[in-house]
Amino acid sequence: MENALLTFYVIALIIFLGFFGTLLSRKTNIPSLIFLVCLGLILGPILGLFDYGPLMEASPILAALTISVILFESGLNTNFQELSSQGKRGVLLGVLGFVLNVLGIGALFHFVLHFDLLYGIMIGCILGGTCSAVAITVSKQMNLSEEVQLILTIESITTDVLCIVGATTLLKYIKLGSTTVETVLPQFASSFTTGIVTGIALGILWLYLINFLKNEHYLYMFTFATLLLTYSTTELLGGNGGIAALSYGLIFGNSREIFKAFKMNIDPERNRLIEKSIREFHSEITFLISSFFFVFLGLIYVFESPLTVLLGAITSGIVLALRYIAVRISMFKSRHSEESAAVTAIIGKGIAAAALSTLILQNSLPNASQSVNIILNTIIFSNVITVILVVLSNRKKKSKNYVQQFAKKFKN
Repeated sequence: MENALLTFYVIALIIFLGFFGTLLSRKTNIPSLIFLVCLGLILGPILGLFDYGPLMEASPILAALTISVILFESGLNTNFQELSSQGKRGVLLGVLGFVLNVLGIGALFHFVLHFDLLYGIMIGCILGGTCSAVAITVSKQMNLSEEVQLILTIESITTDVLCIVGATTLLKYIKLGSTTVETVLPQFASSFTTGIVTGIALGILWLYLINFLKNEHYLYMFTFATLLLTYSTTELLGGNGGIAALSYGLIFGNSREIFKAFKMNIDPERNRLIEKSIREFHSEITFLISSFFFVFLGLIYVFESPLTVLLGAITSGIVLALRYIAVRISMFKSRHSEESAAVTAIIGKGIAAAALSTLILQNSLPNASQSVNIILNTIIFSNVITVILVVLSNRKKKSKNYVQQFAKKFKN
């Protein structure tokens, strides 16, 4: 009974901290994930309230659930019409930033730490993206233009997909060992194709069913169950469950266009209400799972040495330098190029990197504990750097505005 009560208290504490951490992040620009990871560190490594072994046994389920929820939300928030406006720059920033991070971080782990090259590149994939929650929150706090906020949103969605697909693909290749590229590539192509086809097929089937059941209750739970079915069925068929979850989300996120394409008779107002309720409910589920996962990451943290902390800081520095290059190229000749410095500051890593890091432990890869520690430290340092740069940028902006106002008064 005492263990059950302790668990309830911890669950309540995680939800409260996630909720108030989100509110606090809007005021201070400090991402809530930092508070949640610290809570996990206190409950696990410091106080020892949770055993490491059972936690690791639960990690495959939690990681798969987190990845499916993230990619479904990415598809859910990807609007084909928005992609036609600022989508090109957002995708360019995402792809370019991801590639540079993979090369830079992969080189660090291979040439400095002497990891296997593919292993280093996989870690580069894990840390190659930008956290959407951090990007959206910080861009609003910095009063960036709506177009730039859209670019950052599309970038974060793009990198989430690239990180998860890239890391899981390389993980499968590493596990296959000596298998040649010629043998593996067809398997990967089949895996992606199966994921796309399964996700789209079940997504369209879901649209037909949801149109038929539009007056029923609990439609989100039906949608969530279908998401889990899509992910697990695709994995059983040998496909990529993450790609299937993304494809499924894309179908729903653009349901009105799909309805028109298939010439389905729908009630536009009823469809809008269903879409709104499912989006809102899924954001709650994403918040809950993300909050628990960051605490979980703190719970399984094992302090290796001060070197892993230093390497986390160095990796974050490399990410910032490469971010500068990616932003300069992608924002070249943009009418919002004056906001490039603010965009460069947003390097915070998040839930995708956290979820993927546990795959290293699950598969018992070499130096697994050290790798996960470096990744966690990079997640923390990258968000701390973002906060510091945002504070400095806001102070600079205020100082500039003050000087301009003073000069205007002086002229008058």
